[in-house]
Amino acid sequence: GNGPRIPRKGRIRQSAFTTVFGDLQMTFEDQCREAVRIGLVGFELVQPANWPTLKKYGLVCTCAPSTGVTFENGVIHTEDHDRTAKAMGDAIDVCAANGVERMITVGGMRRGMSNEEATDNAVRFFNRMKAHAEDKGVTIALEIMNTRYPDNRLGRPDQVFGAAVADIAGQQGTHGQEGVAHEVGL
Repeated sequence: GNGPRIPRKGRIRQSAFTTVFGDLQMTFEDQCREAVRIGLVGFELVQPANWPTLKKYGLVCTCAPSTGVTFENGVIHTEDHDRTAKAMGDAIDVCAANGVERMITVGGMRRGMSNEEATDNAVRFFNRMKAHAEDKGVTIALEIMNTRYPDNRLGRPDQVFGAAVADIAGQQGTHGQEGVAHEVGL
C-alpha cells in the first residue's frame, strides 16, 4: 500500500472501478489491498472470475458487469430478447450465489427507433426479468450512456429514458419490490 489504512466512519460506502488506478500497472490483488487501505467497500464491473479475490480482501463486487448485451444491441432490441434473457437469467443466478446485489445492463443503440418504442421494448424486457431478479435479491441497473457523442448513438438526448423505464416497469409490479433501477452515466 501507499501508507497506513485510512480510518472511515462508515456512513458512506464507496466503491470504484479498477480503472481508477490508471496506468499504475498494479495487479488486481494490489488494487484490492489499496482499496481496503483507503476504505472502499469494493469495485464495480469486476468479472465473476475475480470475485473470490475481492472476497479474500473483504471487498465486494458492487455492480456486476453487463451480460448478454452490447452497447449496440441492448434491451431495447426485441429481436435479441430471448438470447439476452437467457444470459441475464444465468448472470442473476451467479450474482445471487455470490452475494452480488446489483448488475448493470444497457439499452443499446436506437438506430432510428423512437424513444417511445425503445422505452416500451425495455419495459417489456424488464417485466420479463424482474420477478427472477427480485426472487434472487438482485437489482438490474439500466445504465444511461452519456451524450457526448455528436450523433447520440450511445446516449439519449436526455435522461428521461431510464427514469421512464424504471418507473413503468416498477409500476407494473411483481412481488412489491422494485427490481429495476436506473443510473446515469456521466
